[in-house]
Amino acid sequence: MVMKVIIVDDEKISRDYIKSLIDWQKEGFDLVGEAQSSDEAMNLLYHHHIDIVLLDVYMPGENGVSLSRRIADCYPHVAMIAISSYDNYDYVREILKNGVHDYILKHRLNGEVLLSALRATSERMGKQNNTSMDLRFRQRMEAWLFHTGDDPYAGDTGRVTVMIASVSLNREIPDELSCSIIRGILDILEEKSNSECMMTAIYHATDYFIVCSRFHSTVSEADIHNKLYLQNMKNKNNIKLVYGLDYASLDSFLPLKHTEVPGIVQQYLINPAHQIPNSYFPKRHIALRLEQQKQLLVALDEQNEQGVSILVKNIYKQIPVEDRSARMIITKELLDILMQIAREYGVSEGYMQKEKKLFDLASGKDSVALSNKMSELFCRLIQSTIRQEVSSKYVKMTNQYIKRHYAEDIGLQDVAKYVGVSESYLSRIYREETGMTFVDSLNQIRINAAKGYLSGDMSIKEAAFMCGFRKYNYFFKVFKKYEGVTPREYLKSNLSKKY
Repeated sequence: MVMKVIIVDDEKISRDYIKSLIDWQKEGFDLVGEAQSSDEAMNLLYHHHIDIVLLDVYMPGENGVSLSRRIADCYPHVAMIAISSYDNYDYVREILKNGVHDYILKHRLNGEVLLSALRATSERMGKQNNTSMDLRFRQRMEAWLFHTGDDPYAGDTGRVTVMIASVSLNREIPDELSCSIIRGILDILEEKSNSECMMTAIYHATDYFIVCSRFHSTVSEADIHNKLYLQNMKNKNNIKLVYGLDYASLDSFLPLKHTEVPGIVQQYLINPAHQIPNSYFPKRHIALRLEQQKQLLVALDEQNEQGVSILVKNIYKQIPVEDRSARMIITKELLDILMQIAREYGVSEGYMQKEKKLFDLASGKDSVALSNKMSELFCRLIQSTIRQEVSSKYVKMTNQYIKRHYAEDIGLQDVAKYVGVSESYLSRIYREETGMTFVDSLNQIRINAAKGYLSGDMSIKEAAFMCGFRKYNYFFKVFKKYEGVTPREYLKSNLSKKY
């Protein structure tokens, strides 16, 4: 089936560029027309059956965000791909909320990127042809859970899990927008639905979401449990990214019989404090406790390598061998703590970015290798912070020496001897910490002093000598490098300001 496309961009050169990127007919797309404004775009949509709109986010008058909202309201069957010159998070989030399928930055736009986006959007639209069927199943599910409807899983031999979650919606927003957000969240919760694990999400008016997942061939409770936790992590991240809302999984259970589901769900929603029987799903700890985080932070602050190593290994010992999801989550939390401390101490995070094997280890069952690797990372962080503190001390001593002796004929060799380290080491750590070379720093201080002398009616030659320059021509060269003018031009400018 040929997909009909229009381009919306206020700049003709941009429209022509997009049109030239691919062979539209050959790739299965019919470029029906182009528009330079939102009104022209809506007119094209009114007179033609359009499948995909390529729209520019930034346009004079009504921008792409507003246009995407109009298209979503008037032509919900039309897919949209946004193209923007700027990577603005607020615009990305707002336009995705309006149902835009993809977001491409103009400087990355080429034939391959455009074709990939068009094909992915076309594929998603093909899947959406089954939406009416999915909607009918969702309605059957809602009737079963709350209105004594027929069991939609009757005769199904797969295992069904039920997860109850909450999202706090803003009650001050218009009802139309609230409904749009709810529909979007339901789509996110069902996004990974497939023939092996069919997910159906229902919204309850008390801001609860119920997700029923039917596992076709997975029978292991541990595997089902792990898959649900990993999916909940993704749902939480996606809902936060797109809508800026906090998603919280409150409870989940794996009933022995489908007929038990409506009663348990209704009882839970009436009384959230109600405890679902432990036989349904064992409660397991899958994240770092606050106490463990505090202990780690204290040990890191004290630079206690042995203490940190013991804490990390004990954390992994408490995770059941079969609980892959807990290992993944706790590994991510520990890495977050590592990066937070590294940023606070100004330590490079580069060595952590190379530890890609950590998540490979976390997905396996070798907790000993995983805890040893994580413990090693924490110890390396402590060693880096110690080195950082030592190097900061040397840099501080260097700056003090320069300020006291800048008027003298000094060099890196003199300062290194005073600090008590080699010239090469001092040069490296000074540049790493200050972003400047030793010579740049010395010259900057000398030029600042020279400006003070010149402002006090001292001659240029005298000022150069007083701030440590022994060669007159070199002083001129350095002064212009840092100030953009020669010493004479600087004096002339100062004189004109005085009178």
